[in-house]
Amino acid sequence: MKYEDLNSAIARYMPDRQLITFSTGMIIVPKEENVEGGFSCAKDISYFFHEWIHYIHNISTLHGIGAFVALAELWSAFRYTTDSLGRSTGKIEHEKPELFRIRDLIEIQKAARKSMAVRLPRDTVPESITIKSFVSEAAGEDGGITHLSISVFISNKHGDQTIGTIVLGPEEIIESVAYQLEKRFLERLAKEKSKETSIVPYHVLTIFSRYFAPSLSDDDILMCGLASLQSTSPVSDLMQILKECEAIDPIADKRMKYLSDRVIEQILTHEPEYLAWLDRLDSMFSYSKSMGLAVNETVSYMRRNLEIRKVSPFFELDFIENMYSAGADGFKALMDELMTRHGMCAGKQEHPGFEDEVGRDVLFDFAVVGKNPDLNIARRIMQASFDYVSRHLTPDGSILPTTEARKGHCPFYTSCIVSTRIDKESDCRTQPWRSLNSDTDKLCWYGEGVFNLSPGKPKTT
Repeated sequence: MKYEDLNSAIARYMPDRQLITFSTGMIIVPKEENVEGGFSCAKDISYFFHEWIHYIHNISTLHGIGAFVALAELWSAFRYTTDSLGRSTGKIEHEKPELFRIRDLIEIQKAARKSMAVRLPRDTVPESITIKSFVSEAAGEDGGITHLSISVFISNKHGDQTIGTIVLGPEEIIESVAYQLEKRFLERLAKEKSKETSIVPYHVLTIFSRYFAPSLSDDDILMCGLASLQSTSPVSDLMQILKECEAIDPIADKRMKYLSDRVIEQILTHEPEYLAWLDRLDSMFSYSKSMGLAVNETVSYMRRNLEIRKVSPFFELDFIENMYSAGADGFKALMDELMTRHGMCAGKQEHPGFEDEVGRDVLFDFAVVGKNPDLNIARRIMQASFDYVSRHLTPDGSILPTTEARKGHCPFYTSCIVSTRIDKESDCRTQPWRSLNSDTDKLCWYGEGVFNLSPGKPKTT
């Protein structure tokens, strides 16, 4: 089994829900009272570390923060289309032109989140790929490079050769650096080698960097990738960073100093802009005592992490060194400290059984950040509200009426045990927003997420 199959089969992260899902292949939250939970080995921890790093990059890089802001702005614009129960008419009737930037916001989201799926011959390894040429693809208001289309020669062990194309975009950078950090984690803490990995997306950054800036070491490439995420146009910045880093003498950590200084300068230069983003997010959700708690928590972590990056621009590397120093006995206490300081998303544990089984899976919050029941509920409502909005958006920038919204099961379908899930299973499986047809004083999480979009709530413009 290739790495991407193995990793996604064991754990996966959903950025717009801020949720790590653990599959039945990695039971860390058992249902049985007499069965001990938690991570069983270093590789399990490395899978978790990989997904947690994705969350950390969502809330500590200008790229991740920009994507979250775009999602929140879509949420805000969507509210101008809703009726008294949060159902959309599909039309924005308002004179303010900024509310018609739906298409631009969707493009930002798509560029930030979309992975460019590419099929390569089986058993392709990095050493069998030679770059022939590449083309920059630009789009968006700032004209930044959205991705690179890279033409490659692919050889097999028999010497046969074919031509293919791989793509390097923000998602490939994100996955590449997360994999490299996971690999570093395993080698440093457990003296173990990581599993075999697929070319796409985990090696694309390294393959391109070795072609474009051949003198760079693996550590240089990792830090170049991390540095590029402090931009809302990571691929554009990556090209410049690689070029400048290649020209720097590698001795005496000169490249490390250049990259550290560059990240700090980037954060300081854009500080007025991103602080305005975060202030707007706080005000946008200030009315809400439910969903607003979760958004404000996210914003608080974003502020703190960017402040920390001014002093420690590559704190991901510090995580690993601190874990190594703490050893096995001190790992849990250190991880609790890191989650408290930098942030922790929610978790979902899948269990064996049929999808329609009520309460098959378990939603949970890690103990150190799950002590506030109101905040835990707020996270669920935020997940539901963003999911509901996304079902109405189209690639051309229009908003569908709720009667035409994309059907699909509630994000809590396999874990929910409330009466609505039992009594109205069909609605929960296909149109979870219909839970609002019941008593609005006794709404489930998804119903609350929809109700937060009703016109009775204050709107921020």
